[in-house]
Amino acid sequence: MDRQGYIVTNNHVVRNATQVQVTLDNGKTYDAKVVGSDAKTDLAVLKIEATGLRAAPLGDSDQVEVGEWVLAIGSPFEYAQTVTAGIVSAKGRSMRVLADVQGYEDFIQTDAAINPGNSGGPLINLRGEVIGINTAIASRSGGFNGLGFSIPSNMVRSIKDAIMRDGKVRRGQLGTQIGDLSEALAASFGYPSTNGALVSDVVPGSAAEKAGIKHDDIIVAFNGQKIKDVKQLRFAVAATTPGTRTQLQVFRDGKTVSLEVVLEQQSDQRTATNKPRESKRDREENVAADLGMAVEAISPDAAAQLGLRENEKGVVVTEVQVNRLAARAGLQKGDVILSVGEIATPTPQAFQQATKALNQQRGIRIRMLRNGARLYLFLQDR
Repeated sequence: MDRQGYIVTNNHVVRNATQVQVTLDNGKTYDAKVVGSDAKTDLAVLKIEATGLRAAPLGDSDQVEVGEWVLAIGSPFEYAQTVTAGIVSAKGRSMRVLADVQGYEDFIQTDAAINPGNSGGPLINLRGEVIGINTAIASRSGGFNGLGFSIPSNMVRSIKDAIMRDGKVRRGQLGTQIGDLSEALAASFGYPSTNGALVSDVVPGSAAEKAGIKHDDIIVAFNGQKIKDVKQLRFAVAATTPGTRTQLQVFRDGKTVSLEVVLEQQSDQRTATNKPRESKRDREENVAADLGMAVEAISPDAAAQLGLRENEKGVVVTEVQVNRLAARAGLQKGDVILSVGEIATPTPQAFQQATKALNQQRGIRIRMLRNGARLYLFLQDR
């Protein structure tokens, strides 16, 4: 990507390598240094000491159109300098291949043949511009099934420049857990749209808490840019340099509130994949039989295991009946229910009263804790 010998590839190609070599199409092999890598986008930058190099020009992936012809170059099954052709079949795809590192996925999908060994190779438009870095396939057989995925060139450019400048990528962090809005969930807040990102939790001591952001807020604009969904907000925050003073607009209690936040440095976090250990509890009466679920109180010892913070209370789901309302909404055994609508639920009795007070036909909004993450579910009997 640079005449001075900088090369872009996938992080997974060089991850854990003790020695890296690069062979050019003229057959010459060079020892390469890993300048830096970024697991959250699966990109890495290498450097070789060579002269007479020609750089591949980076195109503008925002201008790529579905149906546009593209070429993929790589070494599938060790057949070097293999070129395949196809079209861009979709944009903005997510495969959750980077979910364990809370990665950023905005893939270009192509039906140009991409196989194991194509990783790190370019996806090129008919003007010879690199519009993506080939990184993944969707396949049940392990080979080409018409679904290849490339990291868009505009993301590649920003990550490459950051690594070449600093040796790493510095991202902004807000300190919230956020979710997308359905029509029913938005209506339960009196919000007339599904655009925006719903705040389900604010991390104590974070930039968001210092700025006055609260759970139940709906973030509708970031730094003057209207927010459509969670993906857009995550990308916008991550692309902002830590320490930047940024303007936010949130929908709260029927009106728009402007807030100022100073973003922090994003820490490397991995998504929790293990469910919290269940403790033995005395079973309570099924207090929500009409919802098809049962809950019970949480002992102080179990509270920490379930991820509750100090002075935070709730009830734990002990049973979810198949094909009933709770199951259809996505509730699971082990979920901790923190509130129903605006009503806190520190005890099974409080949960019972809260659910009785709300109309199932209009829907019941539940704020809950699952595997360390706070989120919302909407139960509606239709």
